[in-house]
Amino acid sequence: MTDIISSSVGKFVTIEGLVTEEQYVSITIDDPNGNTIFKTNIKTTETGEFYLLWIAPSDSVGTHIVTVIDIFGKTISTTIDI
Repeated sequence: MTDIISSSVGKFVTIEGLVTEEQYVSITIDDPNGNTIFKTNIKTTETGEFYLLWIAPSDSVGTHIVTVIDIFGKTISTTIDI
């Protein structure tokens, strides 16, 4: 997670990262209660970079968990406070 921008239309969260090669990664976002509120698969660039601009639901507050899983099953998670 690299940035959270609040505006009159909502909160925009930038999620980006790097994996070892071009592939698809799975990104999930869980709310403070552990419920998955967003899930997507995105293709990385040829060099393994990925970027996602997520618009948080207006009722999303608190600490959320962002999890990224690559095609090899490697998982990394981080928390964001919205």
